[in-house]
Amino acid sequence: MLFPSHIRKKSSRPYSILVLSLILIFTGILFTSAQAVTAKKQYHSAAEYNIKAGFIYKFLLLVEWPENNATADRNSIIIATVGGNPFGDAFQAIEGMEVKNKTIEFHHYNKSIPADQLEKCDLLYIDPDIEEQIPLILKEINGLPILTVSETTGFLQMGGMINFVDAEKDRVRFELNRSSAHKAGITFRSKLLRVAAEVVE
Repeated sequence: MLFPSHIRKKSSRPYSILVLSLILIFTGILFTSAQAVTAKKQYHSAAEYNIKAGFIYKFLLLVEWPENNATADRNSIIIATVGGNPFGDAFQAIEGMEVKNKTIEFHHYNKSIPADQLEKCDLLYIDPDIEEQIPLILKEINGLPILTVSETTGFLQMGGMINFVDAEKDRVRFELNRSSAHKAGITFRSKLLRVAAEVVE
């Protein structure tokens, strides 16, 4: 016999159960922590885009469109987003409000925006999800009085007008392309120019 009859090998089962319990507890802690981090990120993302929606509302107030543009006689001012929709329901807070005696309307388009709807926009936000389409969209609306907004690296160099840039100390920042706006007959008020992180002339 490998072990004398009066000596019994201690069962490893209680030890295995203990190890398994510790693993499950540790895994549970990690999972809970991961959920908390994800929820925190989602919260910050939602909060960030609520703030950015507020900025877009301010852009409407601090930008001048040409008086003789095709939408001048319309009773609404149209904000459109195309591509991903990181704003979620953020624009619900300002939809229906009045800016310059016009009611704000909001429309979202998933992948692309029909040409006839594109021309009706007053402000167009182009999501980075469709970055490859940005040059084509900007070419299509070239010369039209449509304020273009994004948060894409190189957007101003492509001909865009306003680009959100990385937040600094949790502050939302943006840069402006005054030249692109001028070509479309759009003017940035001095207050907007003063608070921009960078102005491209």
